[in-house]
Amino acid sequence: MEQKEKTFESTWVMLVCVSVAYIAGGVLLLLFPQVSLPALCQAMGILLIIVGIVLVFAYFLRKRYLTPGHFEFAGGAACILLGIFSLMRTQEVAFAFSQILALLVLGDSLLKLQNSTDLLRLKEQKWWVVLLAAGASILLAMIALANPFGSDQLRLQYTYVVLIADGVLNIAVVLFLRHAHRRYEDLSAEDTEEFQPAAWEHLSNH
Repeated sequence: MEQKEKTFESTWVMLVCVSVAYIAGGVLLLLFPQVSLPALCQAMGILLIIVGIVLVFAYFLRKRYLTPGHFEFAGGAACILLGIFSLMRTQEVAFAFSQILALLVLGDSLLKLQNSTDLLRLKEQKWWVVLLAAGASILLAMIALANPFGSDQLRLQYTYVVLIADGVLNIAVVLFLRHAHRRYEDLSAEDTEEFQPAAWEHLSNH
């Protein structure tokens, strides 16, 4: 049980960190639109390589291979490859920068969609709130991908706003999920405590 709680906590902390990075990145890109996209993509490539190396080292140093369900090595290798691609094909990545951000938001939206079904199975009454958040993120990401804007500058600004909105929604969903899981665990513990005395009394009578 403790291991499960630690897994949940680490996952939620990671999601919050990613969401904060979305918000901070979106705000900075809105405030400094003069930043060169090729230079930004090169910096992103270097950052991805560093993150990938850290994940690979963490996989071996923390002996994650002894515990199933961890993907630090695969995730680290993917980050390294993406970082190398960003450095080798900077112009192509810069051209598709807004689409890449929109795809990231779309991926988050699908995770929120799964979270809503998880809450439904936990019999959480307000599971539909997360479903609405997922639907809103999907709609915003699809608009960014469809690119109905008249200029590249408007498209980029819209994508940055979507990135910020998705980060805020992610944090709200994480907080909602934590509350729902804790309430479910409390109810399960109460049911267990009520069942055990009754079962013991039944056995003692025999």
